[in-house]
This record gives sequence, structure tokens and C-alpha cells, in this order.
Amino acid sequence: MKANLMLVAAAAAALLGACKGGGPGGPEIDACSGNPFTPVAAAEGEGTVDPAASAAQSGVLAYVNEFRLAAGALPVDLSPEIDVASSAHANYYVNNPTPYQMGLSPHEEDPAFPNGFTGVNFWDRLAAAGYPNSPSYEVMHFINNPTAAVDSWVNSVYHRSPFLNPATLDFGYGGASGAGGSADVIDFGCCASGPPMDTMILYPYHDQTGYPVQFDGAEGPPPPPPPTGWPSGSMISISFVPGASWSISAHEIYDDACTAVVHVASAGPDTLPGFDQGFLSDMFLMYPNYPLRRNATYTVNVEGTLGGTPFVRTWRFTTAP
Repeated sequence: MKANLMLVAAAAAALLGACKGGGPGGPEIDACSGNPFTPVAAAEGEGTVDPAASAAQSGVLAYVNEFRLAAGALPVDLSPEIDVASSAHANYYVNNPTPYQMGLSPHEEDPAFPNGFTGVNFWDRLAAAGYPNSPSYEVMHFINNPTAAVDSWVNSVYHRSPFLNPATLDFGYGGASGAGGSADVIDFGCCASGPPMDTMILYPYHDQTGYPVQFDGAEGPPPPPPPTGWPSGSMISISFVPGASWSISAHEIYDDACTAVVHVASAGPDTLPGFDQGFLSDMFLMYPNYPLRRNATYTVNVEGTLGGTPFVRTWRFTTAP
């Protein structure tokens, strides 16, 4: 398997130069688009921890909720049942190399190889573990390192979606190494009833710093490359509540000199063909054709409709040194 990921179902002076105040007590105005910045307020709370969680499992919960809360998304819980199911599948994958060498999807298990078998698909495995809510996603990586795996998933096209979906309810993590290599598995459950239908989660969030500068395209299913080929710049996205009716009418990225950054978009004007829209029903994303500059500030402006109501979202972020 060549893909690293698998999925199923500028500085302060430059920053000051890129914007201007809106008057005493008024909104800060972006000089590139002329629109007020529209940051999403950080959320509060903390996810419930599985009492039997390992250090890796409780650590990944804290890591995921840290950026969810900063972006304005509600925290997710660490489900005991999903922890069991995810861990069982990670162990099955590394201890049964033969079916995967024969072409079996990493997301599936084969009952003909019963060593640790708990279900063909992830929803079967969650049901077998007694998970009471609706299965939604499974993501896999192959390094047995939960923090690094999350970083890769979030800095990708399709794998980002469940981590930043405002309705994600809970998840579980499993990691293992064995004869078949290494595996990281996170399964997700849906759906939290808290976020209203007009919720939008921007990522990177407003004034986020240290943002990655590029994406290498190593993901399965493979996303469409930019016209210039991989690597591209890192993903920029808006996540919506499942079932929300949304459309995109304009999308811009500007560097700290207000020069437009050429980029790929998954919806709206100049949509690049080839996206698997089934994985993007609740997320709009863009990625620049070229890697971003380091230690540079970029501004994003997206316009569209949500539930029939026009919206404009304008925000900025700074890349890693």
C-alpha cells in the first residue's frame, strides 16, 4: 500500500500591514478583501474519557479536542466501545498480513482469517463492541503514533472531515505493531445534537499560528492534484453540520501583500473535477497550487449561502517557521 492514509464512508509587522482597524470599537477590516474579519469564537468544555483508556487513547482525545475547541467546535468524547473496536481492528491488521497482501482493503477484515476477527466493516465492529450510536467514519494510518497520525489526517483532503465536523459525537483510537507492520485506527460516531444548523467551523481557525505549509497528496482515496502537481499548499476548509444546505459563490486566498494565491477548490466557481464529493458533503475546502511560504500570514475570504441565507467569512492564519 503506497498511500499513507486510508479513509472510508508575516511576522507581526507583515500582519499589521495586512489589515486595518475599523475604528474605535468597530470590527477589524481585512485590507485584501475589504471585509470585516469574522472569527469563530472558541468553544468550551472537555470530552468524557473512557475510564479504561490507555495513555495513548486519552492523549489523543486531549489532542483532538484542543484544536476542535480552538476552532469553535464542541468537544468529542472518547467512547469505551469505539476504543475496543478500533484497537481490535488495529491488532487484526498487523497480525493478519496475508489477506491485505492479497488485496483486502485495510478497512475490512476477512472471516477466513479468524485471528482476532471482529467484523468485516467498521460498522460491524462497532456493533459487535456494543456501540449505541451511529457509526460515521473510519480513518487509518500506518505508523502506530496517534499524535503524528492525527496531524497527517487533519492535513489532508478527505480525512480532515470527521475531526472538524461540528456534529461529531465521539471516537476511539487503536494503535498496534506486528508482523503486518503498524496501524493507527480511529472510528467516529455521530451525531451531536448541540450545534445549530448555521454552525461553520473554519480551519485553520482565525489567527492560528504554526500552520503546515504543504500537503504531499498521499491519501486514499487519492484527491485530485493541483494543475502543478504535488505537493500543494495545506488545506483550508469550512465544515458544516450534516444535513445543512450550503453553496459557495466566491473563494479567495491572499498572501501578506494582498496578492491572490492560485488554488484548487472543491466547490463553487472553478471547482476542480475529481473530488469524491461523498466525503465532502459537509465540508468545503481549498488548497493552494504551491506550498505556502514559511512564517507568512495569509487571509481567506469565502462567500456563499447557508440554509438560503448569504454568508461571508474572512479570516487569517500564519504558517510555521
